[in-house]
Amino acid sequence: MAMELTGRLLAVGFVFVLLGGALWWLRQKGSRVGLNLSLPQGARWRRPGARKAMLDVIESRAVGPGAALHLVRLGDRALLVSACSGGCTLLSERPWRDLAGQPDGDNLI
Repeated sequence: MAMELTGRLLAVGFVFVLLGGALWWLRQKGSRVGLNLSLPQGARWRRPGARKAMLDVIESRAVGPGAALHLVRLGDRALLVSACSGGCTLLSERPWRDLAGQPDGDNLI
């Protein structure tokens, strides 16, 4: 009986290790093979009834290994931020109303 229980627990543990390894691999390597594991644009993990966030990452784009551009909404301001292993830099700042409702995106930041 004890051997049977031990075998089952080992099998369940092995499955969890495999699932964790697959998740880690997909997050590390998935973007390089064309998998996008992020939420769709505009989707947020938020509790029902939670207050509206002052800070929202609207869109992010990888521009190289360890480097990305982020379009961030901070209240009524739009910020374009570059992030890399050396830190973050504010590239541009504009009123959000200047960006909202522009269909083509040619005049964003």
